[in-house]
Amino acid sequence: MKTSFTLALAAAVLLAAGTAFAQGSAVIIKQRAKELRDQNNVEQGVPSPAPPVQSAAPGAAPAAAAPARPLTPQQQNLARLLGDLIAIKPEAPATPAMKQRLAKDLIAAAESPNKPSQIAANKLAESLSSALSEKLLAAATSRRLLQDINAVLNPQKIAQPQLTDITADIQAIFQANNLDRKQAVAVASDAKALAVEIQKAAAK
Repeated sequence: MKTSFTLALAAAVLLAAGTAFAQGSAVIIKQRAKELRDQNNVEQGVPSPAPPVQSAAPGAAPAAAAPARPLTPQQQNLARLLGDLIAIKPEAPATPAMKQRLAKDLIAAAESPNKPSQIAANKLAESLSSALSEKLLAAATSRRLLQDINAVLNPQKIAQPQLTDITADIQAIFQANNLDRKQAVAVASDAKALAVEIQKAAAK
């Protein structure tokens, strides 16, 4: 009797473990499918979920016959930030000074009084530098990354579900560029952590 009960209990435990494993596998499969979809969106030029930024990027074509206007402070911040991102290449990995400048410009590009902490900015600058040192991004993809980063730095302008989509787009940008998934996830995670920190500071 006791043996039968023990066998029944063991069978129940195994069944529960098998069900949990199957559910876990289903979640992983669903996540990977979403990542593949996001990568395809990047490759096919589907617009980023982040709000567009006013053109201030180096090399951006000016509007035809439009008079030259001075750049706003935010446009200048974004132009510097894009310059930081473009300067990091596989053949010219980021130096400590470049990472420091990138972190400084990340903080400057946050328009709200609630700026990211130096620690959060340094962490994102480090993961971005590491990723960009591995694989070169095309110019258009660099501008898309800038658009996403701008949204992350200014999360008060977007809804929470949109923030999740934007950080997923950051991951997809790097994965579509054949970067190791672990590194791409690290960049997206650091970007999301920075945005959450800004949101929490604003809520106080």
